[in-house]
Amino acid sequence: MYPPNVDYDLCIWLSTATTSWKEVIGTQKWISLYNRGMEAWTSIRLLDYPLMATPADAVSGFPNRYTYPIIEQSLNGANYSSAASAIGGDEPETQLFWDLN
Repeated sequence: MYPPNVDYDLCIWLSTATTSWKEVIGTQKWISLYNRGMEAWTSIRLLDYPLMATPADAVSGFPNRYTYPIIEQSLNGANYSSAASAIGGDEPETQLFWDLN
């Protein structure tokens, strides 16, 4: 539990660091998750760091989510369409509800 007498917002505002705390923590966490690919991918989406270079021949942007499986689209078309439209489309780049950045 955090001490009640520390104003963390003020501490960040008064900081003389040139690198944002999100970049420092995000990069170090991503490095520490080297052998856990899925966890590292989730970590990047959480803090938006480290910034990943886009490949030269990329066919899409950075994937934020898995798309619905083909079997779901085939066997449950009505609910698939409803769910996909509720989240803004069934694309890998579709933002998740908690990803506000």
